[in-house]
Amino acid sequence: MRNRWKIALTVAIGLPALAGIWMTSLHYQNTSRLEAYKQELRAQGEKLDVSELVPPPPKPEDNGADTLKQAFSLYGGGIDYHLIHLMPWNQRMIAPGRAMVQAGQPEVRNFDSTNTWESAQAAVAAAEPAFALMRQAAAYPVIDFQLDYRQGYNLMLPQLAALKRCAQGLSTAATCELQAGHPAAAVTNLCAVLGLVQGETGERILISQLVRMAMAQIAVAANWEVLQATNLTDAELAKLQTAWAGLEFRQAMQNTLEMERAIAGLSFKKMRSSNAEAYNMLGFTGAGSSGSAASLGDWLDHPGEQLKDTWDATKLKGTVVLWRSSWSYDDELRDLKYDQMARSLLRAEVTNPALHSVVTNLTQRTAAWQVANPNAGSGPVWRTLGLDEARQMIASLFNVPEGTTVTMLTKLMTVEVARQTVITAIALKRFQLAQGHWPQRLEELVPDYLAAVPLDPVDGQPLRYRCNADGTFLLYSVGSDGVDDGGDPTVAAGAGSTSLSWQNLHARDWVWPQPATAAEVEKFYQEPANP
Repeated sequence: MRNRWKIALTVAIGLPALAGIWMTSLHYQNTSRLEAYKQELRAQGEKLDVSELVPPPPKPEDNGADTLKQAFSLYGGGIDYHLIHLMPWNQRMIAPGRAMVQAGQPEVRNFDSTNTWESAQAAVAAAEPAFALMRQAAAYPVIDFQLDYRQGYNLMLPQLAALKRCAQGLSTAATCELQAGHPAAAVTNLCAVLGLVQGETGERILISQLVRMAMAQIAVAANWEVLQATNLTDAELAKLQTAWAGLEFRQAMQNTLEMERAIAGLSFKKMRSSNAEAYNMLGFTGAGSSGSAASLGDWLDHPGEQLKDTWDATKLKGTVVLWRSSWSYDDELRDLKYDQMARSLLRAEVTNPALHSVVTNLTQRTAAWQVANPNAGSGPVWRTLGLDEARQMIASLFNVPEGTTVTMLTKLMTVEVARQTVITAIALKRFQLAQGHWPQRLEELVPDYLAAVPLDPVDGQPLRYRCNADGTFLLYSVGSDGVDDGGDPTVAAGAGSTSLSWQNLHARDWVWPQPATAAEVEKFYQEPANP
């Protein structure tokens, strides 16, 4: 009997001790691998800490953020909501390759209502003090809200929604000015939108760059409306063209991806600091309670369910502890290796005029990388204990999705095509004003209206252009598939998309819209489904 107790005591003490030794060994192995890789990256000149990547603060006299904050305070109290409700539907596509000229319609039609121009113009007039401050802010070289990047994923960005509303409001004001016959004022408001987009270039957060791109697309639609005006001057068009040419997205994306990597590293470190931090960042509310919240009545009525819930909570708690002490280092190493693979490719090709090949290359290499580097499993021991499922859940929640970089690059390609197409469309309009007709070839725009023949950011070849017999022109990019379909704006068969957007990712080509005729507009509104 005494020997049995000795054996039991030895097992009771020895097994936890062996488990502790094993976990300590695993911890140091994983941390050593991670630190070794970080040292390798630093030796290559990579910056991995947030403090190394924070942009230097601008001079106060160069920063329009305070002025823009004043605009935000005025552009509240329901003014912006009311204006957005009255917002014209700029560049409304009513057929593939055809858009309605909103400023030429007798009423303001938007997504959910029909209003008079008088009501829209009155709302614009009420918001004019805020718009004036927005235009002032847009004139500054930089708009820097002095973000504290050390907050990581807890960083609040309330200015982004306000910025997008500013772009919508100024675009509405531009369209109302066009309808009133004031193209110069419309151009001024539109240039203000572009100034806000450019001023935010240095904000190194992924969502910030996505909002910049969304604001630019809002400006694209308003710019299309401007180009349909018949009383524009070359000076006004040249001002717009310069504003579009000054926008920068490619280097901004590089800077943002670097900061996102550093913030991810900061988040790993924070999650390792305590179970509470890990639960908070992973969204596991109430995790770790181990079922203690269940009442005695619950246990008596449903003992099996309560036992299972308690075991599940205990497994999750144990898995989080193991993840913090060991597995998290494997996850961070995996993310860093993917990030470096993608970053190396982007650095080599971000100046490539053919972004489609960059997207394709990154997509293929990402797929191959995922096969070669799957999410780390937890091994047969943990599968036996039932911890493997929780382990995989944590890994999938935290691991940086490899598709993020591909998606970001696709959005970059889309906005670059829009920017280059708008610049070219403005140059065409300037030529037409001077010569009384459209050019036969884009080469005729050089050097008076463009420095060089514009290239399609998708395939790196010149943008496709030709004159039509009816006095219009065809200007297009080959679209997201990189295939020239001769200027076909329709959606590819089987795509399952009904959007008429000229940059629908499933459209065969991205065709700059021509204005719909009065007959086409009337026919469109005769359809009962069209408001």
